[in-house]
Amino acid sequence: MARNKTIFQDSRSSPAIVAAHGVAIMSHFSHQIKTRQARIVRVEDIDFGRPWGYFDGSSQATGCGGGGVLYLEETHSFKFVAGLGGGTNNYAELMALKLLLLLAVEKGCRTLQVFGDSMLVIGWAQAMIRCGVMRLIPILEEVHMLTLYFDSICFNHVYRERNHLADNLSKEATLRPFGQWFIIEHGAEGEYRYYHRPFHEPQQQIF
Repeated sequence: MARNKTIFQDSRSSPAIVAAHGVAIMSHFSHQIKTRQARIVRVEDIDFGRPWGYFDGSSQATGCGGGGVLYLEETHSFKFVAGLGGGTNNYAELMALKLLLLLAVEKGCRTLQVFGDSMLVIGWAQAMIRCGVMRLIPILEEVHMLTLYFDSICFNHVYRERNHLADNLSKEATLRPFGQWFIIEHGAEGEYRYYHRPFHEPQQQIF
């Protein structure tokens, strides 16, 4: 104990030397430190005189889920969650988009502004990017068919920070059984929750 104390006493350095060592170490590693630029998250441009909606998909160990929200106007909206079975995140995203369009058609929307955080799925919907996943092509074709119902429809990419509600709904949906579609309507008369008609794909496949 006494011997260790003597060793540490002999090896003590002055504050100036310690500071100099610190500067030298920081100088040595400074070239390895990369400056991370902050991402600019812009607010999406919405025409509040026309319906708009958000969608998102999630693939978890518990399964896939799709979620979104359709706004007929600022005070009238429909949130939805749907269990999608097993699959990839792209499958979940595409199915969530399909369900948003189906819901908009059922609610009589003739125009629609769509927002999602999957740049790939937005590109597929716009027909700007070719889908190379054979098992997803039938779903994408259904999406394109649904767009023909609208007099006007546009697809817009937003960052996840601007899609947090749909993101949370999609994660909640991963806990629901395949085919279950749950709706939460918010309006002037309050909140109304109900199970929508079940939807089923021809086969529950892993995409």
